[in-house]
Amino acid sequence: MITGERDVRTKKFREVFYTLYEYDPPRTDKGELSMDAESMAEVFKRTKNPLMKRLASFRYTLALLDKIETSYIRPYLSLINPVTTRS
Repeated sequence: MITGERDVRTKKFREVFYTLYEYDPPRTDKGELSMDAESMAEVFKRTKNPLMKRLASFRYTLALLDKIETSYIRPYLSLINPVTTRS
């Protein structure tokens, strides 16, 4: 059973996720199961399993939100003065 708030980023989730996939799963250059946004978009387009489509869509959204957070939000927060709370 998968529980917890960050389980969709674990190796165990990847293994369980790809057991539902009808095709060979996409892999990284190192041979690990890929969970990036491009891979999730590919999985969403190819699969016919409705549950797999929902999971791929969910994971795709998380990947995009992570990208936005690391690219824009965290750098912006480092510019805010903690004393005055202004940039």
